[in-house]
Amino acid sequence: MRQVVSQFTGKVHLVEAVNELEAWLLVDCLGIFCFFSQGHHALPKACKSDPKSEECRRTLAKNQKYKNILSGCPGDTTKIEEAIPGGKGAKEYLTSLSKDIYEELHPASKKIPNDRRYRESDAPDIAGFIKLDRETIKKNHSLKRFEDLISSYATQSGNAI
Repeated sequence: MRQVVSQFTGKVHLVEAVNELEAWLLVDCLGIFCFFSQGHHALPKACKSDPKSEECRRTLAKNQKYKNILSGCPGDTTKIEEAIPGGKGAKEYLTSLSKDIYEELHPASKKIPNDRRYRESDAPDIAGFIKLDRETIKKNHSLKRFEDLISSYATQSGNAI
């Protein structure tokens, strides 16, 4: 791929987006929390009406009760290592995080129901809750490189981002 890109120097750029969708979800722990806590009776009013809203995100981020879980995602997907395909990596991290979220919301429960556990088929739905902004981009090397590349071309063409 690099060889093809090098043939079009200045016209084509390669930005390597490291990892699969599951790993990319980890750039926004708050979005993951919003997905797995949907419909929970103890959530703030803003989250009950729209769990994807900015108001819901702000309210949850300020809540001291959820601080440990919300600060648990690394943000930089390069820190999620999957040495061999199917090895311990993003999927296992998301499975564990979904369990932690369930236990936080249901402290008296002894077992997490299967429908509240992370499944690979959840990834596209969770992606709808993920927010990519300057904060999340700052945490992720691949996203930062992409932002820098886009910004440099926008600046060159007079359309600063």
